[in-house]
Amino acid sequence: MRTTLHPWRVGSITLALSVLFFFRPALAVLPDGDLPDCEEGKRWDSKDDMGAFWGGSGADDYAVKYIDANVDHSNWTQNLYMELFPDANHADMSCVSWGSQCQLKKTCTDFNNIKKGGLYYLYVSVQNMHNFMVELGHRMEQGIILASLSTGDFKADLGIEDPKNDDTKGYAVATLNILAGALGGAAAPAAFAGPEFAAILGAMAGVVQIIAAAVDGSHVEPTPIKNFDDDVKKAIGQLATQQWDAIDKIVGGVFGRQGSVQEDTVPKSMRRSDIKHPAVSVFSYGVWLLDNPNMDLADGYFEEVSKKLKQAIAWSLAWQARGSTVVLRDDLGQDRCNNKMNAWDAEHSICYDLMNKLSNNDLIGFPDDDALNKIWDKYGMDPMYTMRNSEDCWRTHKDGDKPIEPSANPFNGNELPKCFFAQDVHKGYFKSGKYINLDNKFPGQESGGSWPKSG
Repeated sequence: MRTTLHPWRVGSITLALSVLFFFRPALAVLPDGDLPDCEEGKRWDSKDDMGAFWGGSGADDYAVKYIDANVDHSNWTQNLYMELFPDANHADMSCVSWGSQCQLKKTCTDFNNIKKGGLYYLYVSVQNMHNFMVELGHRMEQGIILASLSTGDFKADLGIEDPKNDDTKGYAVATLNILAGALGGAAAPAAFAGPEFAAILGAMAGVVQIIAAAVDGSHVEPTPIKNFDDDVKKAIGQLATQQWDAIDKIVGGVFGRQGSVQEDTVPKSMRRSDIKHPAVSVFSYGVWLLDNPNMDLADGYFEEVSKKLKQAIAWSLAWQARGSTVVLRDDLGQDRCNNKMNAWDAEHSICYDLMNKLSNNDLIGFPDDDALNKIWDKYGMDPMYTMRNSEDCWRTHKDGDKPIEPSANPFNGNELPKCFFAQDVHKGYFKSGKYINLDNKFPGQESGGSWPKSG
């Protein structure tokens, strides 16, 4: 049985690695056959057909054959590298954790000299992907921290009062799932539009999907809180930890951390082909042959992460701490849909209204001088698109078998993910300044009647 290298994190003791270097048993025989020579010195984006270029390298087939010749894909990139270059420093191409080096020290000429030129492209891709994932982790953490620095503003901006001393429940906020949803919403801004960003978008989506699973499919029961600032900061700390765990899981799955199962650890969003091993398919079509992958992580993306985190927190707090609810007002035409909490949807000829459900079950409009009016300008939220997103979420969950809360699915182009701005939604005629007569054709209101109390 072959010995494999275990992952380590920054600052860990690595004595075992030195021992393995001197006493490493023989690995599987390298697959037969030479590969085409590689070329270097040209920009990757100068290739007219990257898919054909990658296919001609033979890298996919060779990597698949190598893994097939072993028990599993454990440490496959490092072990293959050591078989190709026995004189190389084994630590150079250790990639199984985000704290690994994973730095290619061999040149295209070195690969050509052993007649395996096509694998040079594979190892450039390996290095690019690993470096990108580490940088992504640091940048995501920065975006999360930026949002955490603003937690004290939410109460003042939205008119939220601390629970009274005799209130044993406080208000309930599912903070962690709000943050996970916000992170998903910012995972793929429109700046990443072309096919050359397929690998980057897939990696971001993969990280977000793992985080979503870590918070139980993006559903966390709201918990009563007394100190909003502390609760949000605690959840932000949890999210920062989870995003690093997600990155480490992906890195370990792709590069073969001992015990990892490819099908379970390599996100489908990162697989670029249907070849046998998901860990190899991550690199298919040369998607990680990027001229400067880390530069593509523009600061604007992480500003967007922070912005979306703040928007999602503010919107959920408006619902859970201020009693807001989105109402589709059948009694208001365009000419009367004009206060600060209104938004006219010309496409569907309906007036959205953000209204206030009081503790006595009266439904009223927020006055123009209410602090909650700051939510639109302060957090850069468009009233119509925000409330339409809430309506779309409500319609999606009309059967009542799924939680109405933020989704952790990443952007699809310019579109917000469904349920990014989740909230209670109702439709009907506002009556007597206290309730609405429900439209029985609207999802969830089939029995008609009035809400929040009978007329």
